[in-house]
Amino acid sequence: RLIVATVAVAILGIAAAIALFPLRPEIDGLAGVAYWMALALAASAMPVQLPRGSVVSVGAAPVIGAAILGGPLAGAAVGILGTVDLREIRGRIPWYGTLFNHAELAISGFAAGIAFTAMANLLAGASFTFFSPESFLAALIAGMVFLATNWSLTLLAVATRTGAPIQAIWSQDAGAVAISVVGLVPLAWLMAQTFLLPNGLGWWATPLFAVPLFTTRVAYARYVETRELFEQTIEALSKAVDARDPYTRNHPSRVSHIAEAMCRVMRLPENEIERIKWAGLLHDIGKIGIRDNVLLK
Repeated sequence: RLIVATVAVAILGIAAAIALFPLRPEIDGLAGVAYWMALALAASAMPVQLPRGSVVSVGAAPVIGAAILGGPLAGAAVGILGTVDLREIRGRIPWYGTLFNHAELAISGFAAGIAFTAMANLLAGASFTFFSPESFLAALIAGMVFLATNWSLTLLAVATRTGAPIQAIWSQDAGAVAISVVGLVPLAWLMAQTFLLPNGLGWWATPLFAVPLFTTRVAYARYVETRELFEQTIEALSKAVDARDPYTRNHPSRVSHIAEAMCRVMRLPENEIERIKWAGLLHDIGKIGIRDNVLLK
């Protein structure tokens, strides 16, 4: 039902964009849309899977940039066609997952274009120019709309697929990379400004933003690697306790699981639940240092 509803909204959004919001001249027509699609494809090629199952990439920046320059139609087109990644090409994602992913990005790109157009009309009206403080403010709001729409649909999909609470997914996935993801918004505005440089210079200069985009992608990957190493260390310590006292094997994991369930009933904050869950795994760590004649008596 979620996939069908998302695809239906995406189709309606694209139809509305075609009928009501023609491409703005700043994006240089269909050639410009294809250019931004290529940028988005390059940025989306290597996504990073976060601990709870959601996926993040730096492809949001070109999609937001296209929505700023070309309006809702450009944002939707780049969102739906410019975000293919290697997992889809290799068949690691089922067709309905791919359909949902591209539909929700089309919705997000369309919403960003609507937000930018509305804010441009509200802030400056007919005197609006892309090289103005009003343009930057409109781009920030459009970027926030894009990220809010994108993450809302992503969190809902992951929660539906895995059964995990949305709060847990937000805390361990979206919340952990939120600052760097928000940082893509001013970068998207700078990309759009660079594209507008005269004499075709923008077409050559905009790809230089691949460097900060790649740096951001590396930061995502380092976060995932660090967290995985941390969780593996805790798990290894818990297994060491089991090996030390086989009589209570799996007791730490049961304590951790029950404590987490109790915390959710108590509606504790997600970061506190996570700390208590880890504490449950490690609460008997002192057994490792107890002599056998005491521990096993």
